[in-house]
Amino acid sequence: MTSGVPTHRETPTASDIIIGQDPRDIISVAQEPELTEGIVLTHQNVLQELQELSPEQTVLILKTLQSRFEDPLNLKRHKDIPWGDVLAKLERNSQKLWSLLQMEKDRHEPDVIAFDEATGQYEFFSCSPEVPEQSCNFIYADAQDRAASMGVEIPDLDSYPAKLRQSGVQDCETWGWVGVQENRRRNGKVPISGYHGKKIKTFWIKPTSRFPILGFRATLKV
Repeated sequence: MTSGVPTHRETPTASDIIIGQDPRDIISVAQEPELTEGIVLTHQNVLQELQELSPEQTVLILKTLQSRFEDPLNLKRHKDIPWGDVLAKLERNSQKLWSLLQMEKDRHEPDVIAFDEATGQYEFFSCSPEVPEQSCNFIYADAQDRAASMGVEIPDLDSYPAKLRQSGVQDCETWGWVGVQENRRRNGKVPISGYHGKKIKTFWIKPTSRFPILGFRATLKV
């Protein structure tokens, strides 16, 4: 790969993802077994049935999403979208809420970036500063499987740049696989993309490539 792709990654400063009602009342997943009890996934699994959340899990993930949504630094992602409307959608769709919990566990920091008036759906996207370490070091096929096991999708080639811009994230070291149909591959290669140096850059590499700094961001419509 070209020299434009970084070759290392710093160790994250936080050892545990935090989920809580507000920044002053945080609960670590590692310290709160009820939050993840009964949810065991590997990237080979594909989501096949509805996963139920306990009332406690539901409250925690909703509070976490609300806190991120209402953070003044994030409001530009979803200007003119009321949290109450998003909440009403989530409360009626426990399967999508379960998928958002999986994103939260893997440190994707999901947040709303768009509303589709045609379908009435809100779109969540991975708004973590970097592609989460938990979602890196997968070849393309395994990344797709892992996303499917979470009930989410990897953004496609046409929409990925817009999602990066809307989310406001700027990758410093990581890159994300981009979903692409078989007939759009270039000599069998698939795209990776990242927001580097104030520009969204895309490279085409072998789908069997695996790097610690290469993973995936996810999208979910509710």
